[in-house]
Amino acid sequence: LANLQATSLRPDPDFPGDVEKLCRGLGIPGEARESRGQARIQSIVRSPTVQRPLLVFTIRNDKAELELQYTLLFGSPAAAAPTARRVVSKKELALKLEILQARKPEFPDIVQLGDDLADLLLPPGFVNLLRFEEDVYLLVFHDNDAAQVPWEYVRFGETFAAIAGGLSRRFISPLVRIPPIAKERFSKAPNILIVADPLNNLPGAHEEGKNLAHAFVSSFPRSQIAMLTGEEATVESVREKLQRKPFDFIHYAGQAFYNEKNPEAGGLVLADRTVLTAADITKAALIPPGLVFLSSCEAARISTESTENKMGLAEAFLRCGVSDIIAPTWPVSDLGTVSFAKRFYLTLFRGATVGTALREGRLELWRTRDLDALNWVHFGLPEHAPLSAGSAAEGTA
Repeated sequence: LANLQATSLRPDPDFPGDVEKLCRGLGIPGEARESRGQARIQSIVRSPTVQRPLLVFTIRNDKAELELQYTLLFGSPAAAAPTARRVVSKKELALKLEILQARKPEFPDIVQLGDDLADLLLPPGFVNLLRFEEDVYLLVFHDNDAAQVPWEYVRFGETFAAIAGGLSRRFISPLVRIPPIAKERFSKAPNILIVADPLNNLPGAHEEGKNLAHAFVSSFPRSQIAMLTGEEATVESVREKLQRKPFDFIHYAGQAFYNEKNPEAGGLVLADRTVLTAADITKAALIPPGLVFLSSCEAARISTESTENKMGLAEAFLRCGVSDIIAPTWPVSDLGTVSFAKRFYLTLFRGATVGTALREGRLELWRTRDLDALNWVHFGLPEHAPLSAGSAAEGTA
């Protein structure tokens, strides 16, 4: 898929040739591309519901503008692949996003923002193509520059894709390891690392970590849990845990910060206000964790300044080969975070896919008009089902 960065897909009659490029990017052997390759793409598109892959890559990035190329893939490899470009004013995009950074918006503000972002970002011909029903899941493949767009906040027609059928992302970069398309479920004895409230100043985060540990043990009695809270959650102890064994789940509930100009300076704030940086993560996580849940503000931000040695938190985990990351792009409320995490894990414990659990978590907030529903981002493939159905009861997580 990283090869798609340099690939210009055009809407010509010979679309199977473009699918050939996509298959090649997925690493499918030449002799199997025509049969297994196309079936593999079909499985991406059609599982768990109908998936609609949308490729968004940067053609031009200068001081004032971004030129984005959009390619929409349908379920059949023989179908047309509409492609269009759109020039976006960086200043206008920044002005639109101020509402998410400066204050807590109201519901009408978010609806207006969604319409404004659609008008600014989407090519006119794509508006009708990107009207989603409840059984259509949007999977956005994007690069660093296109990652600056809050795709969860874009209104496609009369609704937000994140709320209707669901929305996940795949970050494409030559520096990111692409996990396997198909991933086996973890065993009934998952390994979990929970880091909660390292500064002892967020009682809600401490409770979140304790409740999650209890939920895992209740649903999967053979769970192996390493839990670090308060002064135990030092940079050294977290590094040691990451280096010693692979974890199926990592859950962090605490403070984080993002430095836009120097992304490598940001990270997870641990005991004594020491910082576990992105570089620390790439060096420590020698064996890729399965699912990482970062319950901390701005942890999903992807930097436009990324280099081999410069990256933000989410990108650091992706470079390690993590299958799924769940994190917010902007500041989130404690109450909304607890509600989202509870519904997400409860759904996951029942054997659901990550995409289904993500959508259920968003809907849990959306029903009460908690606009953080659109703040939570998923990097990964929505059809991953990391847990066999456990014995979680309603209200356990």
